[in-house]
Parts: sequence; C-alpha cells; structure tokens
Amino acid sequence: MQVSFNSFRLALTPISFVYGAIVNIRNRLYNLNILKKKKLNCLVLSVGNITTGGTGKTPAVILIAKELIKKDLKVGILTRGYGRKSKETIIICNDGHRTEPGLSVDETGDEPLLLYQKLLNTPIAISNNRYKSGKALLKIYSLDVIILDDGFQHRSIYRNLDIVLINSLDKIKDHKMLPAGFLREPIKNLQRADLIFFTKSNLIKMKKSYLLNIVKNFNIPYYFSTAHNRLINDYQNKDDFLHFLEKKKGYLISGIGDGLSFELSASIIGKNIIGHSSFRDHYDYKQSSLNKVIKKLKALSVDYVLTTEKDWVKIKDLKSTLPIFPVELIFSLEKSKDKLFNLIYSRLNLRHPISEDNANKSEHERPPRIN
Repeated sequence: MQVSFNSFRLALTPISFVYGAIVNIRNRLYNLNILKKKKLNCLVLSVGNITTGGTGKTPAVILIAKELIKKDLKVGILTRGYGRKSKETIIICNDGHRTEPGLSVDETGDEPLLLYQKLLNTPIAISNNRYKSGKALLKIYSLDVIILDDGFQHRSIYRNLDIVLINSLDKIKDHKMLPAGFLREPIKNLQRADLIFFTKSNLIKMKKSYLLNIVKNFNIPYYFSTAHNRLINDYQNKDDFLHFLEKKKGYLISGIGDGLSFELSASIIGKNIIGHSSFRDHYDYKQSSLNKVIKKLKALSVDYVLTTEKDWVKIKDLKSTLPIFPVELIFSLEKSKDKLFNLIYSRLNLRHPISEDNANKSEHERPPRIN
C-alpha cells in the first residue's frame, strides 16, 4: 500500500511543477508591486503556514488574540471558514451567551465556530473575500488589530506582521509542492515571515529537524511552542473521571490536518488507546459515518472515544451509543511568551497599547448578521 501511495505522489509531480510555477509568478508580481496590496484601517497581524493544515493554527490564533485583549486592545478576526456550505459573508461575536440562534458549523465552518466559542467579545468575519469582510467589520467595530487567519498566502491584504507556523513533526519527504506534497509554496518563501513558530516541539527531538537548520539561515526570530491535549473544562478537574479513563479502553476519532500529533498527545489522557480513525481535514461527519465507526468500536469492546474540539463542533449533535469526550489542544509558549509578545508589540509599534482613544471606546456590541 505504501509503495502504491508513493507511486501516486510521484505521478503528481508534473502537476506540482505547474502549480509551483503559478505560485512563483504570483509572488513575484506582489514583490514587484504589480499586484497591489490593499490596506485596512487598522493594524493587521497574519497567522499562517506554508503547508496544508496540521500546524495548530487555530490554537495559536486563540492564544495571540487573548494576549492582545489582555493589553486592552480591541481585536477582530478575518477567516475564510474552510469547508462551510454557506457562501454568504457572516459576522459573528460571542457576547457570553455562548450560542447564537441559528448558528451552525455548516454556516461558519469548524474553525470559526471554535474561535467563536473560545473568544468573548471578539468579532469574527467569515468570507472568501477577506478584504471586503474586513471593511465590513471595521464599519461595525472600532478595532486596534485584526488577525488575518491563514493569511500567509493571502497577500492581497497588507499586514504589519507575518507570523508563520511550522509543524515540528513535518518530514522532508512531505515538503514537496502540492499536490505531490503538502507545500503551498516553496520553503525559501519563509523569508517573507517576520516571526516563525515551531509548533508541537515537545513531540519530537528538535535537533533532528531539518527545518530548524533552514530557518536558522534566514535570520528570522523563531520560537518553539508546545502542544498538550486535555479534556475540556467540564472534565479535566475530575480526578475520579480521569481514573475511569485510565482503566477503560479508549479510541480516537479525528478529522484534522495532523492526526499523528493527536495520537501522541492524547495518550497522556487515555492510557489504553487501542486505535484511531483518522479522517481527512475538516471532515464532514454524518450520522451514518459515525454509526459505522461506533459499530466497529463495539466489536472491539471500546468503552469511550476521544475527539478534538474541532471535530466535536460537528459531532456533538449526532447520536452515539458510546460516550465521546472532546479534547482541547493547548498551544503554549512557556518561558518565551513574554519575550515574544514584547517583540510583537514592538513590531506593531504598540509599546503603549492603551491610548486615550482606546480608553474612550465602548465595549464590543453584539453585531448584526451580515448576509
């Protein structure tokens, strides 16, 4: 099977050359200022990656947004909402009620819905056209900073800071251009970044990372972040429940870009994990597909299932005869956090984040839905 898969990827190499040529031409047109970047009327911080998924981008956006909010900065987010079924531009904001009537993952996509649940009073614009949705967001809210989610390749919007995430678990064989590999653009284009995060660095010996040696040559500040899975707040502090998991047989279900990291970090929660059904990223769960998996697990005498928060927003309304517990991914910068954010504030020229104008701004109000 492995030989067949490698042969399939090899057959895609000519398409990768064509794709790579198109990417290089597009980037050169931006570098020469032939293609123009449009400016939004506030600071823009981009969080992106150079590969297709699996870097921990959503937890990183959440951490960065929370840190900026701690400085009394008004933060908004622009996101595409990959995988959603609606094409309409939507602006949502969680005012603490947690659930907005009629809001669904089909309408928003899984990642924006997770951002909505995690970030209070932070407006999120969901649209394929992020410049127009950014302008719409700024008509409703007075914002200091907009976070451009998955923005490294979205060069049509001017940004004040480009943060790029690299999955520490990436292997050199995967770093070929799409569709033969997972690269959205050549590795050398990391030189456009202002800051680089190596994510999930606790799951591998970083000395063996060929990417680390490449990044060192770019003279770009880089930091290491760790990834830890834990049960969501409803369960994580219940010792008797964790004791239950230790004695029972568990199974993993996920549809994310990097299923391996979920396996590595979830093993700390459940000591007896016997398998993992790993679906494609942004997998659209149906009752029939979940039933099929649960039937298989019952035959294996599985007692419970662990899944990611991103999957949980799509699974939670489905029926299961086995208990399914959502696990959150904690993105941590540990000792380097203060140093990193001082650098971010400096690069954004935010040494004194609280201005008189900001102090007089009203709190975010619940936005209208924009269709």
